[in-house]
Amino acid sequence: TGMSSLKNDLLAYSMELGCCFHSVIIGVDLGLMVDDGHAAVSIMIIVLCFHQLIEGLGLGTVVTRGYFTTFKKYAMCITYSLTTPIGVAIGIGASATYDPVAMTGFLVKGAFNGVSAGLLIHIGCALLSEFSHGQDVQGASGTQRNTRWGLYGSALLAAGIMAVLGIWA
Repeated sequence: TGMSSLKNDLLAYSMELGCCFHSVIIGVDLGLMVDDGHAAVSIMIIVLCFHQLIEGLGLGTVVTRGYFTTFKKYAMCITYSLTTPIGVAIGIGASATYDPVAMTGFLVKGAFNGVSAGLLIHIGCALLSEFSHGQDVQGASGTQRNTRWGLYGSALLAAGIMAVLGIWA
């Protein structure tokens, strides 16, 4: 199972990298909201808490499937836990010089959000592909095929919901 352990480890590392980068970017966005008012920041914090919880559960699941030492598993979880607060600190520090209506701000924020979203989409597709092709597709039972279609349908539904929510973000 050397190839299987390598695949699980690489998947865990790539998800860790993607989630940490994404969390820093989200933290910077939150830190830059210091002048947006209490209501906007409160809504963002509530959304962020749920988002980080779900993302952390997914990351934890992938990390536990990897063949890491207990120390490395803890280190990966602690690293993920610290990335959003670090991003908030960066955002607060940058808020003094940040102009939210400047074209440069839009370009930088858009580029970071695009890279972050691309990483997460890649990881999600890799996880779906690993589940789908990790088993013998021809010999799959009806339940396994239904589960696979349910996962694909859920991924498409989630992508659609996030696209609609992006209208207001």
